[in-house]
Amino acid sequence: MTIPKLNFFETMIMAKNGNADAQFILGLMYNEGKGVPQDYTKAVQWFQAAADQGIAKAQHNLGVMYVTGTGVPQDYTEAEQWLRRAAKQGNAYAQLTLGQMYENGVGVAQSDAEAERWYRRAANQGNTDALAMLAEMDAPDASSPYVVVLAP
Repeated sequence: MTIPKLNFFETMIMAKNGNADAQFILGLMYNEGKGVPQDYTKAVQWFQAAADQGIAKAQHNLGVMYVTGTGVPQDYTEAEQWLRRAAKQGNAYAQLTLGQMYENGVGVAQSDAEAERWYRRAANQGNTDALAMLAEMDAPDASSPYVVVLAP
């Protein structure tokens, strides 16, 4: 992202003129209540504008807002679509979130294979949460017939 440090009004002008990075920044500001009153509906509007222009971070954030129903009605189908767009661009957080959706069957058919596939993509980018999820998936459960012994 190559936006110089601007004040709110300069950022708003750039966003209204279609600058996707400025739109994403406004989404963050409204989502977190930084420099403006927190307003999830406005955050969604600005994330949507940036996401429509292909900003992967905005697509991820929009997807998460649809998963949680923050600023929009909860909609897992919409969430999955936005997360998939971001994940296909290599956004490791979107890949992690898709993995969680598939592992838990949230808004998609439960599939450990799909969960593992998305976790691996995120882990290959160094996402430590994805690495932990993979380790958890690979861990034997209490009824496992074998015991893992760590070297001293």
